[in-house]
Amino acid sequence: WSSDVCSSDLPAAYANPNFKPTGTAGAHFPVPAQLALILNSRPNKNTGWQPNWNPNFSLPPRNTYNTNEVWQVEGSLNIDLPFKDWTAELYYSHGRSATYNVAGGNLSLTRFRTLTNYPDYGRNSSGTGNTFYAVGTTAANAQIVSTVRPAFGVGDFTCTSGFYDTFFGGDKPLSKDCYNAINATFQTRTQNTQDIVEANFQGGLFKLPAGEVRVAAGFQGRRNKSQFNPDILQSEDSFTDQVVGVYPTGYLDASTAVKDYYVEALVPVLNNIKGIKRLELELGARYSDYRETDSQTTWKALVNWEVTDWARLRGGFNRATRAPNLGELFLNQ
Repeated sequence: WSSDVCSSDLPAAYANPNFKPTGTAGAHFPVPAQLALILNSRPNKNTGWQPNWNPNFSLPPRNTYNTNEVWQVEGSLNIDLPFKDWTAELYYSHGRSATYNVAGGNLSLTRFRTLTNYPDYGRNSSGTGNTFYAVGTTAANAQIVSTVRPAFGVGDFTCTSGFYDTFFGGDKPLSKDCYNAINATFQTRTQNTQDIVEANFQGGLFKLPAGEVRVAAGFQGRRNKSQFNPDILQSEDSFTDQVVGVYPTGYLDASTAVKDYYVEALVPVLNNIKGIKRLELELGARYSDYRETDSQTTWKALVNWEVTDWARLRGGFNRATRAPNLGELFLNQ
């Protein structure tokens, strides 16, 4: 951008008799006199420059509007088994959550740069996007003819105020058409689903002097699926435009699955002796077969010491793991 300045506002060394102030026909990129002094005092005054704009009053604040929808259905069946006091439970659930996000107060970087590079920082500019030049020749004299044609399905723009007063006049608000020309309200959608199926069995196994050994065993299968669709301006696939101040992100469409097998036992060790009203062990193990990562075996060993009716000590040790979630496995940077 050039630094055209008014000669009446500057010392003779910086006079510019061809100066055209903002709002005047033919104005290029005028600047205030104070800024012109700074730009023209550089060792190489033809070096490029650009204003740094930190909007406070000239743009509406950023805002988000979220619409959330969550639902779940589940059912189970309890069964008495023909073996002592054993019972079984069959269980299934399906749940889904969906979020639709609309974010306002954002700007298109490409449209902002395009508009502010029009003469007089876009004041009274207008045009049609995505135009291209069609070049051809005439048959008679082989004369080259070029025409400008708009591509299909593009938008028009106008900008009345331009950006001069916004940059150099105290962050003055843009005209509505200028704001519309650079506005980028973007939308994202996220959806998560989960399916769980279980089969659980429990009952007494055999008796010890201190009481009955009870056992629980079962199976659980889980499937989690997630989809995330960012706005194209926020997408990594948008290589010509992006939202100002918002980092691009990737799409997500993936699922995980795991099959769990478990067994637990409650083992009475001592009962109704001096200093021990009841002492029992709680033992358990689980094998998890993950589709995406290595299978894991976890376990626990707990002790429950009931000293009297009013005193009890409990402790134990266990090994647990956490599998990576969908975002950690599949979401792009």
